[in-house]
Amino acid sequence: MDQGWDGTLQRMYSFGEGEQHDGNPSHWPPELAAQKRPVVHVYEVSDGEEPPKSRRRCEDGANPAFGAALGRLILGEEVELNEALEEARRSMGSTPMPEPGMSLSSEVARIRAAAVDDYREILGLSQEGDLEVSQVQSRYRQIMRLLHPDKRDASMSAAALTACDEAMERVQQALQGLKKEIEVGPDPSFVARQSMRRMQELQRLRAQQARQRQEEQQMGMLLKDLDQVQPDVSSVGAGASSMMPRIKSCSCWRPNFAAELRVAR
Repeated sequence: MDQGWDGTLQRMYSFGEGEQHDGNPSHWPPELAAQKRPVVHVYEVSDGEEPPKSRRRCEDGANPAFGAALGRLILGEEVELNEALEEARRSMGSTPMPEPGMSLSSEVARIRAAAVDDYREILGLSQEGDLEVSQVQSRYRQIMRLLHPDKRDASMSAAALTACDEAMERVQQALQGLKKEIEVGPDPSFVARQSMRRMQELQRLRAQQARQRQEEQQMGMLLKDLDQVQPDVSSVGAGASSMMPRIKSCSCWRPNFAAELRVAR
């Protein structure tokens, strides 16, 4: 008798290799009866308790998708980390959380502000480079969890609900459009429109930078003229009066601009 798990008394019988049991079983074939049999351990539990089991609790319910994603990650294949984490949450039964910094109102406004056929912008994906179906699907699931009707406030107006429905429809169209683009390649007309949009955006950026440089030059000229004004009161008054037309013609002119310049100096 040996002391076993949790104080349970157990009796173990073992037959080593080469040892024969007393009396060969009649149902064994003769060729097997002469062979060596493996060690046999028999446990008799006196109090009716079962021996402890070492199987994992979630072994039967494990998510095969998470295992596949983890395997691709271990083998060095390209796999989205967010996708693997999402599958892990699903396998553990936890509720996926939306991306940090995303809110329903801001996401709906962003989606509706994008062009209807700009699928990458609708899903918030980069305009450059190739896309994978898994990457598109992962981003689609993130947005749809946020736009799901269960996430909407009961006090939302009819216009807000309509905007959410429109955003959901655009996201679904973007998913199908990008999947088709990945399978058969991008539409040439869409590529041309994308290039035109990027060119227009670049032109707007350059025009904004040019206006900023012009305003900085005007500001520098005004400060230089103020430095040349005589320090006495009469000279300052005359100099300021002569400079007022130039100051008012400046694109950055404000009514209290002269006072701000004096304070800044």
